[in-house]
Amino acid sequence: MAHDGVRFTQWYSADSVCTPSRAALLTGRLPVRSGVFGNLRVFTPQLSSGLPKEEVTIAEILQDAGYFTGMVGKWHLGINEFNSTDGNHLPCNHGFDWVGTNIPFTVVTRCDENKRHVEEPSLDCFLYFNNTIIQQPIKMASLTKRLLTDAKRFIRTAVDSDKDFFLYVGLTQTHTDLTVMPELRGSSRRGAYGDNIQEMSYFVGEVMNELEVRGVKSDTLVLFLSDQGPERQLCLEGGSPGPFRGGKTGSWEGGFRVPALAVWPGKIPAGHTSTAVVTSMDILPTLAELAGAALPTDRIMDGKSIVENLLNPSKSSPHQLVYYYCTDRLYAVRYNEYKIHFLTQPELTEAEMVADCPAGVPTARHTLECCKHIDCYHADIVAHEPPLVFNLETDPSETWPLPLEALQSMLRDVDLLVKEHKDGVEPAKPLTSTEYLNEAVFPCCNPPLCKCNYP
Repeated sequence: MAHDGVRFTQWYSADSVCTPSRAALLTGRLPVRSGVFGNLRVFTPQLSSGLPKEEVTIAEILQDAGYFTGMVGKWHLGINEFNSTDGNHLPCNHGFDWVGTNIPFTVVTRCDENKRHVEEPSLDCFLYFNNTIIQQPIKMASLTKRLLTDAKRFIRTAVDSDKDFFLYVGLTQTHTDLTVMPELRGSSRRGAYGDNIQEMSYFVGEVMNELEVRGVKSDTLVLFLSDQGPERQLCLEGGSPGPFRGGKTGSWEGGFRVPALAVWPGKIPAGHTSTAVVTSMDILPTLAELAGAALPTDRIMDGKSIVENLLNPSKSSPHQLVYYYCTDRLYAVRYNEYKIHFLTQPELTEAEMVADCPAGVPTARHTLECCKHIDCYHADIVAHEPPLVFNLETDPSETWPLPLEALQSMLRDVDLLVKEHKDGVEPAKPLTSTEYLNEAVFPCCNPPLCKCNYP
């Protein structure tokens, strides 16, 4: 994809954990506006809350523009509202015409059917088809092929019906659990994590090939990106942020800056790199512009169209500021080449990682549960007054704080922009909160056993 399209080196997620980052991608809005934040930070199966119906998703905008909309893969934006089967928060209620195999919650180490890290897979690892539970726990070894079969089926149905289409695929890679299809086990020198990358590459390649076989590759824009940075506490099984500091749950670059690629043969120039600062929230207004669809006018949209950045990778960023939120707390902003930290979280130390991961493999129980330092209001959070400032162009690893004497004019500009931003944000009621805990909404396919494997 990088060879055939454009690679973005400064693409940002709107959050450093799964649920709010996905909500922001689909709505084009910061999670603090939609209420997709709270003390738990993510939707769990025991919560009766989910992505609010009032939020307008990419699927709903494109659906109104005549597109056939589909979804497969990880959702993580809510499941049930009143009981264990109502599915009120599932993707079929957010603008998706067709929903195939999907993971309403997530896949993590406790889903490990190979029992490398757990004695038995957890019952909160379950698989749905549309709004019906079909496996509990998930049969991980066959999951990717199930998702691929459905993705291809959706593309084939859309093409055969001569419909414009939008397909949202939430890949499970490289989220732990790292189980892969049998034929790819041991295929990488990078161990279980490398095998997982191989499986992801296989999936993407098969989808791209399907577009070509169906004769629509040149008419289709394909975007590939991550939802947040790697889970470093899992050591060799959690991925690497490369040169960046931090990872999942944190406000350092390693938590928010993600890999991103875009391919559109004949439209996007091949083999280019864009250094424009863009965000996942930009996807909604970009697709709306390309589809000739109207954006909602009754709310603030945080995303900006990056059509020009796609077609001309040398174009500059449409954003004045990039925001690094942890729930409803603004931890940092990016302004041009500067990153300004108002708050920072504790970081994993090398000593912790060595102790928890002998030979790089996580073994300590607490390392297998997400996540250390996830609490945005923890007593160990450090407030910086004056703020910490880094130059991300010369110091992308955020190692060397800049002296502030020569930056006073810039900091005054940032203070005004941040004040303007905060004045325009009315935080919604937090939905990923223990207030919504209700065991009655936990999915159970075969009460009271909660175990099944339906065809």
